[in-house]
Amino acid sequence: MQIENRGLDPIVIVLYDAHWPEQFAQLAKDLRTALGDVALRIDHIGSTSIPSLAAKPVIDI
Repeated sequence: MQIENRGLDPIVIVLYDAHWPEQFAQLAKDLRTALGDVALRIDHIGSTSIPSLAAKPVIDI
């Protein structure tokens, strides 16, 4: 599904991808390694964090 975005890039919504939690886990691991104690929490937020929900394929942290 694409929604017109008035001259900007189209917004693309895709079916839920079961790999999104794994992708977040790897990103979070890399961030924890890089940031150490500076980051108190690293959370998976946004629509890709909700199982079965169609979403923009962007992992929000």
